[in-house]
Amino acid sequence: MYLPAFFGPRAFLALASVAFIFAAASLSATEAAPVVAKSAANAAVTVKDDGTMFILENGIVTAHINKRNGDLEKLIYKGIDTMGHDQGRAGYWEQDPSAAAKVGGLSQSITIDPAKNGGERAEISIKGVTKGDPTAA
Repeated sequence: MYLPAFFGPRAFLALASVAFIFAAASLSATEAAPVVAKSAANAAVTVKDDGTMFILENGIVTAHINKRNGDLEKLIYKGIDTMGHDQGRAGYWEQDPSAAAKVGGLSQSITIDPAKNGGERAEISIKGVTKGDPTAA
């Protein structure tokens, strides 16, 4: 193939790259856009207390919170458990409030109840207060 002197190998490569980009853009423009599964994004927020866990859900995310120590035991996003329990303990706090139960200082409560706000929001609290009592250690 004969190319004029001003049209060297670099210019040819650049022109071929531009042509490829335009061809790829026109092909992808004719393809349908990918469809992403929609979650129940407008589902009401709920909190359940099963005795050992608070379970918070909103149609997209489900969180299981251990009532004894506040650990996040499970975090499920769109049906996929994201915590990786095969790796060992996950979602724990540096300070464990469970020792406060020895001195009657462990409290667990629903501080914002979605049943009272139309499923807008939920909040839970797990608090351990020992007041310096050495028997709680």
